[in-house]
Amino acid sequence: MRPDSTYVVNVKGTANFKKKEIDMLPLMMEWFSSRSAPLVYAFCFENSDPMFVYPDQLISLYRRSVDKQWSDGVIYRNLNLMEFA
Repeated sequence: MRPDSTYVVNVKGTANFKKKEIDMLPLMMEWFSSRSAPLVYAFCFENSDPMFVYPDQLISLYRRSVDKQWSDGVIYRNLNLMEFA
């Protein structure tokens, strides 16, 4: 990321990414991302700097992970964010 640029930032506090979130990502990009203010995800964890991940990188990470399911039936994947640490 460039410090002199403008970004639309979606902040996440966990590496878990819900299936419905990944399904909505193309719409999020259409609605909120532009050439002058691209969409980026900031993964913020205690005692570490934020990890900034662009949507195309996020999709790639999601595809390399496996489905898991919470007790309420919500499907999610835990992303391997170590690539960005």
